[in-house]
Amino acid sequence: MLLCKFCNQERKNSNSLRNHERLCKSNPQRDISYFETDTSKLKKTGRPGTNQYIKAKELGLPKPILSDETRKKMSDGSKNRAWTDERRK
Repeated sequence: MLLCKFCNQERKNSNSLRNHERLCKSNPQRDISYFETDTSKLKKTGRPGTNQYIKAKELGLPKPILSDETRKKMSDGSKNRAWTDERRK
C-alpha cells in the first residue's frame, strides 16, 4: 500500500505514486499540469503558453496584423474541409 505524503491517497504502484505526488494539489511545490487552464500559473513556471497576440499585449505592442492574402488562405482552408458526421463528433 503506497500513500501520498501530501494527501494520503492510496496508489497502486510506485510509478503512479510518483506521478500523483508530482501533481498533487496538496503539494505546495507541485508541477503545473499542461491541462490546467490558469495561465497565470503557467507564466510563473516559465513554460510556453502564449501566442503572438498575448506576447504583443504583455510587451505593450500593437496587435500583429495579418495580410489580406494570409486571411484569405486561412479562410479558404477552413471552408474547403470535408466535414463528415464522424469528424464532427
